[in-house]
Amino acid sequence: MTKRKNHSTHCRAMDHPKTKVRSPQTNGICERFHKTILQEFYQITFRKKVYKSIEELQADLDEWLGHY
Repeated sequence: MTKRKNHSTHCRAMDHPKTKVRSPQTNGICERFHKTILQEFYQITFRKKVYKSIEELQADLDEWLGHY
């Protein structure tokens, strides 16, 4: 429970930009990026490695985003 609480506190501190209302093109770009992260990072990474902490996963995601 503590890890989850710390994670949610961290997420609240982040800037989460929102898409404009009735803007399907912008929303589509966001959805496509989420699909790309799922297919090219998460699905591959979770087959190769077991993460012991969210921080470890975040570090690998940050590295992947730097190369993307």
